[in-house]
Amino acid sequence: MASKKGNWFGNNNIKGYLFFLLFTTIVAIFIKLANTYEGSRDFQVQVEEVPDDLVINPLEGSTIAVNYESNGFVLVRNSFRESVIKTPFSALKKNDDGNYMLSSEDMSNAIERVLGITASTIQIMPEQLLFSVNSLASKDVPVVAVTDIKFETGFGAIQGVKLEPEFVKVIGSQNDIDSIKQLFTKRITLDKVSNNVVKTILIDDSKLAKEVVVNPKEIKITLEVEKFTEGSVVVPVTLVNGDNRNIQLFPKEVTLFYAVPISKFETVKASDFVVEATTSNEGSNDSHLALEVTKKSDVVSGTRLSLNQVQYVIVNE
Repeated sequence: MASKKGNWFGNNNIKGYLFFLLFTTIVAIFIKLANTYEGSRDFQVQVEEVPDDLVINPLEGSTIAVNYESNGFVLVRNSFRESVIKTPFSALKKNDDGNYMLSSEDMSNAIERVLGITASTIQIMPEQLLFSVNSLASKDVPVVAVTDIKFETGFGAIQGVKLEPEFVKVIGSQNDIDSIKQLFTKRITLDKVSNNVVKTILIDDSKLAKEVVVNPKEIKITLEVEKFTEGSVVVPVTLVNGDNRNIQLFPKEVTLFYAVPISKFETVKASDFVVEATTSNEGSNDSHLALEVTKKSDVVSGTRLSLNQVQYVIVNE
């Protein structure tokens, strides 16, 4: 009877070899991780529990570089942790110049808690952080809507854009808000508008200091839209005689055309308008006077005259 030859590549031998390879690899990794290594991390320092009536700003940045020694297990664990160190406002110490300082000793305590290492292995650069602390101030500033609105043919706005509220409050250090005279909205673009517009739009705070708070952060804009028509009235020309000469105008009346919402058409009267011709104080010899619409109805959106000027003659007494 023939005997079977041994097969080293049998399943049991392969499994045993792979297990031995995996086991030795894991042991080697653990031996490596048990060694001491130098690590380096950058941390953003955040000051918490700041009193409500104060605002704090870093003078030279709030980022620190931390070098430390630890075993590989700690280094791997810390690589998954956020790079933020939080410290209470009470940990800051006031300097003679009025600024506040956070020392490396106080930062070390916080880093110990985050990284799980002892302070003796930590080096921090810079060795201190400086902050300015100011009392909060506030004021109300007007809001200006930034719009690009195009209407459907024959339509227009009864009045301009209405804002609600018209003023917002800015809160921050006195230095930060002193120069704020007004705020603008984010741009709103509308095309072929034929209906009333009611939208909520954000205040553009992109140019404000980071610490400045705007309240509210958004406002409501309203625009009443209606179909318009054209009307006309005959208006007498009012002479504004700057040189007290005896003057007669030709013609004495002009036709004034205006655009008006259809719903307001019947309310417009000739007496709602004033057209003036003004003489020169220097006694000009020109035989024409320019016309100007100096008063118009509140409900019309535009005017034009049938004549831009009138003739005049000086009457001898």
